[in-house]
Amino acid sequence: MLLPSTATAVLVALIIGLVGWGGWASFYKAGKKIRFEFFGYDFAWGVLLASVAAAFTLGSWDSKELTFQDNFLLTGMRKMAWGLGSGLVFNLANLLLMAATAVAGMSVSFPIAFGLAWAVGSVWTFFVQPDVNPLLAFGGAVAALVAAILAMVAYN
Repeated sequence: MLLPSTATAVLVALIIGLVGWGGWASFYKAGKKIRFEFFGYDFAWGVLLASVAAAFTLGSWDSKELTFQDNFLLTGMRKMAWGLGSGLVFNLANLLLMAATAVAGMSVSFPIAFGLAWAVGSVWTFFVQPDVNPLLAFGGAVAALVAAILAMVAYN
């Protein structure tokens, strides 16, 4: 399996992923007759096809190591269920974000969605890793919630 082993390789993979994820807005502007919500389905199918292609090409790159098929057989069912569940939650959140963008616009939906996500993530991290500084965790969560609420008030 081919995995990025240096910080530069991880950064390049991250940038490629962000460009791919952020490209849907440009494609939406290019295709004026297509409804905005359909890009969520395109994103999900694109990620599925790209993942399968990467798994069977990059996942079998080095013949000295285990291939994707070998790793798939060795992985436990619980870990596969967690991966499937996290993918479902991510796609649901992405579809809801795009629906909110279609209704309220990008400048309103993104600050609200990411402010709420940041607040929930901060609280979740505090309960999963109790050694986190509670003042910083809950202070950041409150700041994110205040920003989201101010974005909602400004929109109204």
